[in-house]
Amino acid sequence: MQIIERNIQQIGHSFLITLPKDWATMLKLKKGASLKMIISDQGSLSIAPEFTKNTEEKHATFPYDANFERSFIREYFNGTTKITITYPEKTNTKPIHTLLKHFLNTQIIEETDTRIIIKCFRIEDLTIQECFKRMFYLTLNLIEHMNTLHPNEQTEIHDTITRFYYMMIMQIRVYLNEGRFITDQHISLLRAMDYRMAGERLQRIAQLTTTFTREKNQSELDKFISSLRNNLTKAGHLFLANDYEKARTLWKQFHTERDTITAMKTRTYKNKEIILYQNLHTLESIFTSIKDITMFIR
Repeated sequence: MQIIERNIQQIGHSFLITLPKDWATMLKLKKGASLKMIISDQGSLSIAPEFTKNTEEKHATFPYDANFERSFIREYFNGTTKITITYPEKTNTKPIHTLLKHFLNTQIIEETDTRIIIKCFRIEDLTIQECFKRMFYLTLNLIEHMNTLHPNEQTEIHDTITRFYYMMIMQIRVYLNEGRFITDQHISLLRAMDYRMAGERLQRIAQLTTTFTREKNQSELDKFISSLRNNLTKAGHLFLANDYEKARTLWKQFHTERDTITAMKTRTYKNKEIILYQNLHTLESIFTSIKDITMFIR
């Protein structure tokens, strides 16, 4: 990101600034071109060609080696549309297929004895906000049924949340790297990064639920699980509404409930109730992640 300073000029009753020449050249702007301006709640002004889309397709090829996962993720997040992975004949390609299950918008379009070609589709209608909302409601479902979901069901929901998380990161990187608006995003760069961090907390909460051990005679945890869901519901809706004032009222409540869990952890540790202690530690970590989401409300 480059910071450029301009002095305001005045002609009549209007204020004017000039556009950076390199920026205008890069986007091939000409006299009469239409620009989109977005004014954030914090007072920042973002300018870009109106709903410009990058139609250039990016291709990448790399070998199937010990670093293939890292190479694939790098190209995926950089917006590469066609990825080719090469390998010798009679290679076990199952790890490639397993990796692709974590991504929402990928498809193998060709597979031979020596290569796999993967198409990464851009889902233009799935905005940053929509990705976050889908993650949010799936995470609520995980919390609500934490005690009853079968581990396979829990893993499936967690994997779906991860797919939407990766999709959201890709959308944000397109927004930041290309300096262009994705249709209907209408958010500032700062807000896009807040979505990135809040989405990471949702993904972490989903991961934490998979460490929760289902045991009988732990009904005392039910009230904490119910409280988790209520607090996540409030935090998610307040984040989406960007309601700072109402978010402040939750912070004291978070401290009170987390202190209650901490005191209970101390008791179970002394009584050597190991599984109950571990579950309380998981719930405490989830509370912390929920509180973090409200800290991204500005």
